[in-house]
Amino acid sequence: MGRDADELARLHERNRLLERSLRDARDSLKLKDAELDRLRERKSTTTSLARPRRRSSSVATHSDTSSSVVDEELARARTADAYLTRTDNWSGAQILQAVHDINSEILQFAAGATEAFTFDRNARPSSSRAIQAMHDTSARLGSSLARILANRDHSQDPILVQLALQGCLTICITRALSTFCVGFPSKSDSLLHQIYHRMALAEPQPTSSKWRSLTHQHIHAMYPTLIEYSTTELTDTIFRWSSDILLISGCISYTPSSSTPSLSSSSSSSSTTTTTALRSRFTDHIRRLSKSVIKLSKVLREEILSTSFELLAVDPTNHPPSTPTTSAGGGGGPLFHDRTMIDAFSDYGQSRGSVLATTELGLRCVTRMGTREAVASEEEVLLEQRVLLMPKVVLESVLDILDR
Repeated sequence: MGRDADELARLHERNRLLERSLRDARDSLKLKDAELDRLRERKSTTTSLARPRRRSSSVATHSDTSSSVVDEELARARTADAYLTRTDNWSGAQILQAVHDINSEILQFAAGATEAFTFDRNARPSSSRAIQAMHDTSARLGSSLARILANRDHSQDPILVQLALQGCLTICITRALSTFCVGFPSKSDSLLHQIYHRMALAEPQPTSSKWRSLTHQHIHAMYPTLIEYSTTELTDTIFRWSSDILLISGCISYTPSSSTPSLSSSSSSSSTTTTTALRSRFTDHIRRLSKSVIKLSKVLREEILSTSFELLAVDPTNHPPSTPTTSAGGGGGPLFHDRTMIDAFSDYGQSRGSVLATTELGLRCVTRMGTREAVASEEEVLLEQRVLLMPKVVLESVLDILDR
């Protein structure tokens, strides 16, 4: 019954997306038809004024110029009409399925990586590399989760390590996709992002989407190796972040598959061996995941014109902290809101405490309503925001569930 209900909900949401896309397309067609009629009427008026034989040479020149201007406006309107009435190449249901597939890849990697290593609470290294790994993980995933990983015993049940790896990948992916163009130099990307943000508020949705699509396409035309570079960078980042999590969690040895060499690490070694072990077994998996993310990024920026889709994850380092609690987490973090996120362990106990990590990505659709241009301020803009898939999170209350 639960699967049938989920499938019915997905079909219902897909129907709503298709109806909204059809409504937007009809509205755009009406606007363009009205504009074309106005330009044709203007051209007809200009032509009728040019017919009388008794006119001076200056009047004739002015009439010819006006007619030429109208022709140019008509041509420009026809060119823009191809974009403004163009349907999206990907449907909302396809975008949603792509996010589900990415979440599945994240889960498979986190579960596989956790099973491939063994942990010992008393074997955590105290080297400068381990200290740096602790600092970096706190900066990426929040100090609460980093302290939990470093202080708890994962030798019998490393489920928290798996959840942390899932949270690591969701944050890594959402940060990458928060840019205008993944892999582009940060200064240039920041400028393009600001321009698009202002344009998205000041111009109709099709206009800003068209600019974003063309700009993104031309960036990749100028830098044909950017996709490969972005894929490699995202892959390396995932391995580096994951290696730090395993290191502070007390990883002591690696159990290779039949096709990989045996590797082990001691408490005094750095995370080099852990990173090597991860790469030896999961390079193909992570590169496949990175390619899927980069492909989705390209689709969202170039193939979707009627709206904007955003991946959602609760970033513990980018939210106002909650009031510190007495839980084992030892501190505050982003507050849990059941209307915008899902507790992954809600079936096992009461949802309590702040958010530790996001285990599954969510999806939001943001559309600028109306066609009025050149607004004076953001308050005058009506943005329709709909969460199509809520992110799944882990709360501090998971510690109580695991300690039972």
